[in-house]
Amino acid sequence: MEPHDLVLCANVVYGVGEIAGFVRRLEDAARDRVAIVLYMDAPLSRMSPIWTEVHGEKRIDMPGLPELLPVLWEMEIYPDVAMLAPATSTRTLPNLETAIAMARHFLYIEAGSEKEQRLREIAPRFVFETPEGVTMRGASERPQGVVSWRPARRA
Repeated sequence: MEPHDLVLCANVVYGVGEIAGFVRRLEDAARDRVAIVLYMDAPLSRMSPIWTEVHGEKRIDMPGLPELLPVLWEMEIYPDVAMLAPATSTRTLPNLETAIAMARHFLYIEAGSEKEQRLREIAPRFVFETPEGVTMRGASERPQGVVSWRPARRA
């Protein structure tokens, strides 16, 4: 594969099991710069409080930006980190029913189950209504960072 000037990876690395190999493949594809955009915490981590209440157990969150940096340092990659302001707009769903259906999917809840009933009971505490529909509380308060560096040329 021919290298490109910039290799950009946005919101992908949270669930990558072999992160060092993944980072090396990004470097191999980049002539001048590698950039990884990611949140401080994995996007689904904001569902963790709901998971705990519905499933009765703590959810293990995937790693985010703070966990990526020590991995890069161990690989002798010392990146620049630019933090982005939290987004001012949030994802809005048309109604509470749509929000519950989406949460069911992300939380692995079977339709019609006791866990869905529990989700329905607690959902109003986690969302609020806007003129456009419903949105999750705290959804816009998640900062993102851009982690970038010039790849080392390996022999």
